[in-house]
Amino acid sequence: MKKSVSCMAASLLAATCAVAAGASEYDRYFGEIEAADVAADAAWDSCKTCKEFEARRVQLRRKMVESIGGLPARTPLNPKVCATVDRDGYRIEKVLFESRPNFHVTALAFVPSDAVHRPPYPAIVIPCGHSPHGKGNPTYQRACVMGAKEGFLMLIYDPFDQGERMQGSTDGYCCWGHNQFGAKALSVGLTTAQVRIWDGMRAIDYLVSRSDVRPDRIGCMGNSGGGTLTAYLMALDPRIRAAAPSCYISSLREVVRSIGPQDAEQCLYGQLASGVNHAALILMSEGAVRLQLSEKDFFPIAGARSTLDVVMRTASRFGLAGRYGATVVPGPHGWKESSRRSSLDWMRQWLMDDPPSARTDADYAAMDLTLDPKSADMGLPIAEAIVTENGKVLDLPGERSVYDILVDTLIGGDTPRLVFREREPARHRFYDSKSAAEELSMMCQMLGRSLVLERKAEILATARAYFDAHGVRPVLVAEDSWLRPAELAYAEAPDLFAGFRSLGDGRFHSVIRANRSVP
Repeated sequence: MKKSVSCMAASLLAATCAVAAGASEYDRYFGEIEAADVAADAAWDSCKTCKEFEARRVQLRRKMVESIGGLPARTPLNPKVCATVDRDGYRIEKVLFESRPNFHVTALAFVPSDAVHRPPYPAIVIPCGHSPHGKGNPTYQRACVMGAKEGFLMLIYDPFDQGERMQGSTDGYCCWGHNQFGAKALSVGLTTAQVRIWDGMRAIDYLVSRSDVRPDRIGCMGNSGGGTLTAYLMALDPRIRAAAPSCYISSLREVVRSIGPQDAEQCLYGQLASGVNHAALILMSEGAVRLQLSEKDFFPIAGARSTLDVVMRTASRFGLAGRYGATVVPGPHGWKESSRRSSLDWMRQWLMDDPPSARTDADYAAMDLTLDPKSADMGLPIAEAIVTENGKVLDLPGERSVYDILVDTLIGGDTPRLVFREREPARHRFYDSKSAAEELSMMCQMLGRSLVLERKAEILATARAYFDAHGVRPVLVAEDSWLRPAELAYAEAPDLFAGFRSLGDGRFHSVIRANRSVP
């Protein structure tokens, strides 16, 4: 026994020395991710009965909701159709609704012609991928046109920091805004994924509130970032009867190995510790799921195949294999005509009770060679796809931003506050930093002044004016480049404030997650 213990200790010491000598931080963390992802796949093999299978699905849904920071209470949608555009075989309604109070979502509803298709219609919600134009992207609108002409009521909506829902200081590609918000959201126990998922669930609420929609026939399909949201929504919202995520599903280990961890909503807090990987998202769904895959996608096809194998192996044990499938086409990442057509064929089967499509992968792939976007109906021009008067939701009276939601979570919705955050993006690139503060700092330097000290003075003057006007001391809240001026202002005159809270600097490596457990 002593010899065995000694050998074990020697082995552990050797392994520790090897890590210290050669293994990088990346290698260590990736090794843990790979092991956890494999274990999450293997855990489905332990489900021997339908009862065990269902219990695991329920458990994973609960853990996933906890990991994103929970879900808000439903509040009135206050939906409004702002305008209608008649098209050949359908009409487009420009829709505005509130997913939270004074937090508007801009959407386009593609409604079939009732002269051709009799309402109520099966309906499909389309979360957008990471296009700065959001719902205005012709690639996404094309799917809506195709669906509406076949008798589906299609709803496509803008995510925040895309399309009409830009959130103030965001500069550059929309993922940057999602990540900046995500880092700050973690500090108060929320996530980018929660906001995105809740917008999607409220979009479904809007659909089922319409008299021309069949509430028992709801589908969801989307590409890339929209494929991510399709996967999340199908896992958590039982109203979705059919889903078709495109260009997203792979395996977490293959994604991290090949292109690295992705943006904020695609990296859920504690998801692998809880067993929520790509196979789990599919198997958690109450609806039928067809994956749309591209052979040269940067979401690796090898991971998609291994995930599909886990799903089919598990589903087959419980007689559910017919609820899952995949279409694989050549080419790179993107929502192609083939993927849109395959998705809609899947929707026809599960929402219209059509027989399964006889089309093969080769049949679908051939469609990508014949589509001419210049002659095909791709929906409205981007400039005409706006719902609000000027294409900016934040200009609506009383509109709240995602950052207002964070502040309310941090200090309470009714607490008097002064909030200082970036007001505008940089006018010019300063060594690619995208920081307005660095640009302004250099301008102040040329004038012989300090941006930090000028902002400190502005904070103090604003606090004094606030007290004179309201007779109460506000909580001082600051983030990003306003943090240092706020710290100095609070240190100089703490009696002006009821407290000081920080939302951080928008960088993930500086964040400690707020106290939320994921068992």
